[in-house]
Amino acid sequence: MRPGSITNRNSATFDKLLEIRDMSEAPLSATATTTPIEFAATEQTLYRLMLTSAGYTGFVLPTATWEVALEVSDAEGGAYIPFPSTIIPESAQKVEIGLSGKQINALVPNANWVRLSFTKTGTPGNLTIGAFFAH
Repeated sequence: MRPGSITNRNSATFDKLLEIRDMSEAPLSATATTTPIEFAATEQTLYRLMLTSAGYTGFVLPTATWEVALEVSDAEGGAYIPFPSTIIPESAQKVEIGLSGKQINALVPNANWVRLSFTKTGTPGNLTIGAFFAH
C-alpha cells in the first residue's frame, strides 16, 4: 500500500456490509433514523464513521440545521443510546468521525447494533447523505 499524501489522506475503503445509509436514498425532509445494522462496535479498536453530504440550503446556526448522531444498542429492538451528535455542514463535503470500541463500551457494554439518527432543527432544506464505517 502506498503511503498517504495530502491528496489521499481522507480516503477510506468502502465495504457495502458496513454501509448505514446509501447516498442514493431519497433525501431526508424530516427527523429520521436509519435501519439498525449488526456491528460489534465495542470490539473495534479504532474506526471511523464516514459521512458524505450533498449539502443543504437554509443553514442558520443554531436555528436551522441537520445533526447526526450514532446510536448504539445491545439488542436490535432494544433502547438506542446516542453518541454525541455532530452538526452536518451546509456545503457538500465528507465528514469523518473517529470512534473507538472503548468509547462505545462506556455508553453501552457489548453494543452490537448501530444506527444513525438525523435531527432536523428549524427549516433547513432536505438532506442527501450517505454513511458507512471504515477502519
